[in-house]
Amino acid sequence: EYIVFVDGMLPYHGDQINCGYSPIDKCIYFDRLNHIFSYLENKTNKEIVVCLHPNYDEKTCVEDYRGRKTIKNQTQSYIARASLVLFHDTTAIISAFVYNKKVIQLVGSIFNDFQKNLFSQYDKFKINKVDFMSDAELEKVIQDDKLSLNRSVIDEFIASNIISSGRRNETGCSQIINDLEFRYGL
Repeated sequence: EYIVFVDGMLPYHGDQINCGYSPIDKCIYFDRLNHIFSYLENKTNKEIVVCLHPNYDEKTCVEDYRGRKTIKNQTQSYIARASLVLFHDTTAIISAFVYNKKVIQLVGSIFNDFQKNLFSQYDKFKINKVDFMSDAELEKVIQDDKLSLNRSVIDEFIASNIISSGRRNETGCSQIINDLEFRYGL
């Protein structure tokens, strides 16, 4: 088992710039993020695996994530095997809901209003939040009894928004791939 961080490209994501916001300082962001990762690795004896945003420039991985394992385009399969999923803002968090994973959203005043607005869309799920800049709040991450989601809201979301293939143990991604192969011989 390992802990997954789903990267949202916060210091690099162009949407915030296009809307007139300055992105978070890259050095401050990655210093703090790696501090969080080191803390969790030491306390849990579990490796952090970073699932990169699809548009992330992999040339900066080693510097940004200080040599930690980074993967791209395999987020769903890594979430499925994770003991805990950390994120800021990503649609990939739906996979954590489907697989009934423990989830922590990293938030805080250090982020700009554009990012905070995106973060707030997850409030209805009652996801555990940890202030990105607070060492004291990191303890929440490793105390299982503090980690819970509003399962009824998540179950309703899944039932209303995620359509199953009806085939046991088939993910949405594999269903699409299998259908394309079958229909178009790809």
